[in-house]
Amino acid sequence: MRSVYTYFVADTDAGSAYFRCAADSEPEAADRARRAGNREIVLYDVRVVDDGMRTAAVRERVHGNPFLGPRWLPLIEAIEVMTRELNNGFWSLQVLPSSDDDNATRPFVQASRNPSGSLQVEIGGRPLADRSDERRRSEFDFFGWRAPRPEENTPLSWQRLSPHWSGRAIAERVIESLVVLYEVDESALFVFGDSRSAEHVREARLLEQVDDELERVVALSGAVNTLPDEVEQDVAELIVEFADRSGIGMPYLPRALASGVIELFDDTYGSRTRPMHPDQGYFFAPLLESIYAGEWSPRVTFGLGGHGINSWALTYQLVLPGLAIVWQVHTGLLAPEGRTADRWRELTDATRRLVHVFRRHRTAVAEDGLLLVVHSDLREYSGVKLVTWDDLAGIPGPREGLGARGVSLDGDASVPEVFAAAEEWLRRRG
Repeated sequence: MRSVYTYFVADTDAGSAYFRCAADSEPEAADRARRAGNREIVLYDVRVVDDGMRTAAVRERVHGNPFLGPRWLPLIEAIEVMTRELNNGFWSLQVLPSSDDDNATRPFVQASRNPSGSLQVEIGGRPLADRSDERRRSEFDFFGWRAPRPEENTPLSWQRLSPHWSGRAIAERVIESLVVLYEVDESALFVFGDSRSAEHVREARLLEQVDDELERVVALSGAVNTLPDEVEQDVAELIVEFADRSGIGMPYLPRALASGVIELFDDTYGSRTRPMHPDQGYFFAPLLESIYAGEWSPRVTFGLGGHGINSWALTYQLVLPGLAIVWQVHTGLLAPEGRTADRWRELTDATRRLVHVFRRHRTAVAEDGLLLVVHSDLREYSGVKLVTWDDLAGIPGPREGLGARGVSLDGDASVPEVFAAAEEWLRRRG
């Protein structure tokens, strides 16, 4: 449920002792607080947003608003996006007449986010000639605009909107004011930003690339929320962008390991305690040899490695006390369309299920060693094996070791066959 979150800011250099914002969840609110530059924050208060501030309620009001109507929704949506993405900067909107008219009001609006999270909005322009100062002041008061305060460096009419105002409600207030106070209509030219680098939006329609970028940002933001909260925010965003570029879903990151995940190399992520080089992932055998060498410290690593046009692979390694899962998905320009994403998703889901089963049957491994589960499309071999302490002395190669004391599988064994064999082994031993 959308609520207003208030945080106490403990940073000694903060511009305000508190930060307040509206969000659908506490993690989203905390993320906004940190993106605004606050480091040490403590959640102080949570209050449910008034239904009148919600996007759906504003849309309904706009349709029935005598000053607006549905034709203004595109511009309202543009201002909503600019306000929602606003952190420490500002946005501005200049309104130009559709024809050369010396009497045009040419109003403009600018908004900035205060350190506390509230929004300072200012409006100005040439006043309408047919209205008295008293009438004009009463109209500004009606829409909530306070008188200018030149002595406080605020020469424009202004209002400060608390964080419980949604971006769309703020946009509604701005457009209402432009229409009534400055007689702006939808034929005007709306210019966002400053006049030197502004992108023009004629007839209140955003450029297509703005819409495309917005859709991408919304999708990436939603993907970040699928990762454990323990993953650092900047790392989570890098992982989401990597997954987006690679055309795959989110990796499985157990919560116990999530806080230690960092960017190891370009397109390679994992536990800082045991970095994996992209070449190790691509050649695959080094990951298995590390298991036979007794490197059983808990970790999770994944990334992209390879060379040329088609010799590339996405590799994933998870090591828990008593269990190691290592797999590889072939990718590259010549890989069948959709195959990489489907196989990544299949292996990720299988990994999550196997970990769940293992936690119920971990006594099957006990102190005997570590259960190793392997599958590689690129190297064409699979296997399930209990690696014991006795195995560590010889350090056999991956092909030699997989069949011993475990379940030997054909090189083209399917993912379900591999993980079903592992689950069966656990249940049989448990």
